[in-house]
Amino acid sequence: MQQNLSDELIRVGNDLRKALENALSTMDGASNWGLLDLLSGNYYMTYTKYHKIESAEVNLAHVKDLARQFECELETFNQSRPNIIDVKPFHTISHYFFDNLYADFLIQGNIAEAKEALREMMRCTENIIRTINHQS
Repeated sequence: MQQNLSDELIRVGNDLRKALENALSTMDGASNWGLLDLLSGNYYMTYTKYHKIESAEVNLAHVKDLARQFECELETFNQSRPNIIDVKPFHTISHYFFDNLYADFLIQGNIAEAKEALREMMRCTENIIRTINHQS
């Protein structure tokens, strides 16, 4: 029974890790387009950046769902839980109206914070999986 529980926990943890990698990848794309937007300031760069951010938000929603599932599995092992990431809104609408350097820096800061939260969640998830593997 305990082995089945640990197998399920590891499976969900690995799914979460993959989702985190995908989310980080899309956030990297948003960050790169954000830098181009900072340098050029044209509408196309802003639009493309937000297209990347929308893709990242879809991935973040998937990460949050898997993190909740992972938390439920962790309760059976009394392990510490990874913090579910809470990403600040990216202020999309206001940025289109007030597309300026300040707004671009604000968005880049939000992206950087989200990436750091994802990296921290990745480290925590990997540590928990490693611990469960050693206990099995």
